[in-house]
Amino acid sequence: MTKFKGLALKRTTMNITKSLDMQNRAKSRIPGMTQLLSKRPDMFAPGVWPGYFSKAKGVEVWDLDGNRYIDMSISGIGANVLGYADPDVDAAVAEAIKNGTSCSLNCPEEVELADLLCEIHPWAEKVRYARTGGESMAIAVRIARAYTGKDKIAFCGYHGWHDWYLSANLGTENALGEHLISGLNPAGVPKGLTGTAIPFRYNHIEELKAIAEKKKTNPMNPKTPELITCPFLKGTFLGVKWAV
Repeated sequence: MTKFKGLALKRTTMNITKSLDMQNRAKSRIPGMTQLLSKRPDMFAPGVWPGYFSKAKGVEVWDLDGNRYIDMSISGIGANVLGYADPDVDAAVAEAIKNGTSCSLNCPEEVELADLLCEIHPWAEKVRYARTGGESMAIAVRIARAYTGKDKIAFCGYHGWHDWYLSANLGTENALGEHLISGLNPAGVPKGLTGTAIPFRYNHIEELKAIAEKKKTNPMNPKTPELITCPFLKGTFLGVKWAV
């Protein structure tokens, strides 16, 4: 029994046997235990984090052993802004299922959503959908390279697991240590991508400027650097010369 500001707290140990058994089953069948890095139980508290749910409603989650939690962690990787099993969302999904969810033809909702997204974001003229955030970033990188005719990408933060991103660790010890997870081995990433993804830390604009200045003198990039003025860190407008 622990007392905290006059409140008696009883220390209890929950039974999560079924949850841990499922994690052990997953280890033998699924590389990394789950299909998403952000949901891997060993990214949280191994042996304590339940890992799997049997039911979710609102802000509450039930694990495989029937323990109930209030989810104050990642809320479905940020996707469930209305909470779990929202009745309006569930009703719309159920209606869509009744009408069929897969067909040789296209659904008109994708056009309606594209119109809405462009209305909400007037800087955008067209919309292209992707299945994951990592795929979205891979598309953005390819578009940027196609438009500029240049290969090198300066980036900050976590952007998935595709080759363009993991190549930052080629020929280095731990370039992604402050952006993804430390000590990541880029096995299987083509060696030809070495030096094409260059990280800089958040709110360290001097690192981005250093990347631009260094690449400006790179004999493999003889093109005249373009002057790009863009809104960036801390809400300021910075002119950065790019040769990457």
